Amino acid sequence: MEVFRPEDVPAEEPANLPGVKIRWVIDKKRGAENFAMRVFEVAPGAETPLHDHWYEQEMYLLDGRGVMVGEAGEWPLEPGMVMWVPPHERHQIKNVGEGPLKFICCVPQKKPEAQSPQPLREPAPPLPLARPPRLDATCRSAPVRTSP
Repeated sequence: MEVFRPEDVPAEEPANLPGVKIRWVIDKKRGAENFAMRVFEVAPGAETPLHDHWYEQEMYLLDGRGVMVGEAGEWPLEPGMVMWVPPHERHQIKNVGEGPLKFICCVPQKKPEAQSPQPLREPAPPLPLARPPRLDATCRSAPVRTSP
């Protein structure tokens, strides 16, 4: 187990993303095999590229004001908002505020192995209850379903 602050991790500043800092706070270097957590910091007026990828992406806005750009338009962003992008959907985040825009971004670390398609099944209909469940006289801790 580890507990630390994102600032304890050195930030990458990719040359092709001016004004964007990325801190890989959880990844394979820490022993995480399945998911990576990154903290992005986007300077005022900067943006991530409009892009897409094979995986879904989960994000949470920590600080700043921005715009999420997607195939269906733009959405204003403010602290406390959650953003989810499905696989292969183009998206971009722009900082439109006066201060840094910071968000957490979680992504898978490896592409899942190909799986054979599973046959679709219809979900079973819910069982109707004629009356609320009642306790059995011999066992007061377990509810018993009764017939109508």
